[in-house]
Amino acid sequence: MIRIFLLMSLVVLVACGDNTSTLRKVERPQDVVSKRVMVYSDSIYNRIAGEWEAYYQVFPSEDAYANWMYAARYAGHPEYKQLLMKGVNTYPANPTLLYLAGMREQKMPSADSDLALTVRASELDPNYMDPWFNLVTEFLSRNEMEKMDNALQRLLQGGGISEEVMDYNFNLLASLEPNAILITNGDNDTYPGWILQRILGHRPDVKIVNRSLLNTNWYVFHVIRQGVPRFITNPALENLKKSTRGPWDEQLINRIIEASGDERMPVYFSHTLYMTPGIKEAMKNGRELGLATLMTETVKPYKEQMLQVANIWINEFRSSGMESWKLKYGTKASAGLRLMGNYAGGILTMVETLDKTHPQVSVDLFDWYQDYCLELLPEQSRDAIGSTWADISSHEKIQDWCRKERYLLD
Repeated sequence: MIRIFLLMSLVVLVACGDNTSTLRKVERPQDVVSKRVMVYSDSIYNRIAGEWEAYYQVFPSEDAYANWMYAARYAGHPEYKQLLMKGVNTYPANPTLLYLAGMREQKMPSADSDLALTVRASELDPNYMDPWFNLVTEFLSRNEMEKMDNALQRLLQGGGISEEVMDYNFNLLASLEPNAILITNGDNDTYPGWILQRILGHRPDVKIVNRSLLNTNWYVFHVIRQGVPRFITNPALENLKKSTRGPWDEQLINRIIEASGDERMPVYFSHTLYMTPGIKEAMKNGRELGLATLMTETVKPYKEQMLQVANIWINEFRSSGMESWKLKYGTKASAGLRLMGNYAGGILTMVETLDKTHPQVSVDLFDWYQDYCLELLPEQSRDAIGSTWADISSHEKIQDWCRKERYLLD
């Protein structure tokens, strides 16, 4: 009996040892979040998706499946939609899977059934912010403005947008001329602007035009109703879409600039715009003014406009979000951290123009750069900007700093 007991114990120990070995090999991967928060390359998302798939095979759970699907979506997994709906059927009360399912067709407005999935996700977990972003644009596309504002309020109260991103958008809007039109790119330069305007009352005179949404018929006529000069008619839009391949946003942006110029409304490109060849070519005729480029003609002297923006920058810009521990010690993939380089570029443009005519303003901008921006830049960017300071500024204080940091040699 004793021998049989010992043999059975040995079998149990061997089995436990094998299982422990398997557990050691499969570690929990990093959680996947929206690109509004963290941005990785396609190859990294593909790797993370593979890691979550392997983890799910060993530790099946709705959390693991949701992470797997989030990564698979960004990786462009060929079977993503089928796997996603399988997950919804298996875990019908998981907010992340419902949110992803609600936007899988990428139509705006979505079908009522898809909207219901997004609403259900927000009801199951009101503190989960991703569905609220989608609901903002869903309600906007349906012209349900009160519901849109409720969703924006939820994003504000729930911390759906980081403080540094809110600050950036406050500063961007603050630097624009009255009744301006601002062409934006994506989530981090559009949703915060809507919150600032519609919920907090900051610069409601500015008309925000989201470049991506311009590829939908309903949004084109929404911005016209909101005060953007009529830049196209419905028949002309249909003809444009029949005669040319999409996306059509660049052509429509050119029409907005032309129509707004006729009505003396300044049009700006946010420096967050994705630099396609068309946008890059158009910006050659613009005036860089801090965080945006003025695209319409004006009789105002360039230096006068730049001095005005520089004074707003020094005296009115918000910077508390840039001093947060989370930002200063965040990963390089942080979407908020990526925005910070735009501050450095904007400052350099102004200093290059104002250094000789308004040296004190130049120094004040340099101090702002050192106080809030310098530590947030990657080393390579920091060195490139330091070398540029050495080339463009003749002010003694800036030159002394450049020598100290060895960007300028005697």
